[in-house]
Amino acid sequence: MIQQNRIYWIDCIKTILIYLMVLGHITTTNPDFKQWIYTFHMPCFFIVSGFLYKPSSIKKSFESLFFPVFIISIFNLLYRFIILFYGFKIPWDLKIYILYPINSFILFPSSQISSDIFTGLWYIEILFLLKILTDKFHSWISTLILVIICTIYHLLKINNIFPLLNNLLIERIFHCYFFFIVGVYIHKVKFVEVLKKIPKSIAFFCAILSLCCLYIMSKQMGTIDIYSSLYGNNYILYNIIPPLYFISFSFLFYSIERFIKTTFIEDISIGTLLILGIHSTIISIISRILKMIGYDISIIPYWILGIIILLITLVPIKYFKKKYPIMLGKTSIKLKK
Repeated sequence: MIQQNRIYWIDCIKTILIYLMVLGHITTTNPDFKQWIYTFHMPCFFIVSGFLYKPSSIKKSFESLFFPVFIISIFNLLYRFIILFYGFKIPWDLKIYILYPINSFILFPSSQISSDIFTGLWYIEILFLLKILTDKFHSWISTLILVIICTIYHLLKINNIFPLLNNLLIERIFHCYFFFIVGVYIHKVKFVEVLKKIPKSIAFFCAILSLCCLYIMSKQMGTIDIYSSLYGNNYILYNIIPPLYFISFSFLFYSIERFIKTTFIEDISIGTLLILGIHSTIISIISRILKMIGYDISIIPYWILGIIILLITLVPIKYFKKKYPIMLGKTSIKLKK
């Protein structure tokens, strides 16, 4: 089924965020640039998810998120088997090749081996739980209570009053709920309609100015990496900077969308779930091919390598978009306005 209500500047935001995510996982990426990326890119993904959130059954949410995760994980597991067996010459062992990775994947989704099977599994799991949480507690009062609870927990955590929870899923929900619900309420206040009333020249100027200011402010936030339970040194900046980035990117891409309209951006936006799952495997394959011919992956500038990876993913994205949209986490594909 095809629907006609895509928002192109949202596609642009998703595309730039997934590109930055790929750059963040390339080992040759400049450390300072990578740290800047981590100050906002995953929180902004939760904001975008909240902005696009629509109530749905648990069954539908589970299928749209975890069916593609399951299939992509099989592909990555097969690649892991080939590398271990033929690359490292590790003898066949059911525990090493099958039982251990599957057990880690199911019971310890935050472990390194789970990220090898599906990079970003933690994000998918938290997104699923946040959708359920928002479905069940959707009134503004319950939302406010949950935000207050998350705020108190976060303040206790960054001041070392409260220890790290053993369950990292619950730990991360405390830190990511705010961003998701910000996205929900940005949509509720008719942000799309408000944006359309702003002259594009003014929107562009405001976007450039605010992005420059945000870049400077991001440098003061310390080390941030939600996956590693690092949340910076300033609670206010941690929570305020990502929504401001989202709004700034919205202004920017809204103001220039007529100059950058392309199916590439729409396809990458539609395929973010697939890219999340297979980009690490693609990086590994490129690295091994280069080593076979006597080169190191560092020979390719990291920003070009990121573009190459997105271009490679276009092949399965276009195929699944037409034949099996469920592999992209979709029950239908929307066309841009």
